[in-house]
Amino acid sequence: MIIGYALFMVGLALGLILGLIYTLLSWIVFMYMMTAEPEL
Repeated sequence: MIIGYALFMVGLALGLILGLIYTLLSWIVFMYMMTAEPEL
């Protein structure tokens, strides 16, 4: 029971960290696309 709770907390923490990293990267890419000059 304790192991399952620990695994749940670890999975939740990893999910939050990965979500935060994904949000940060997508925001950086979005800002770069908005400020970069279109060279098409």
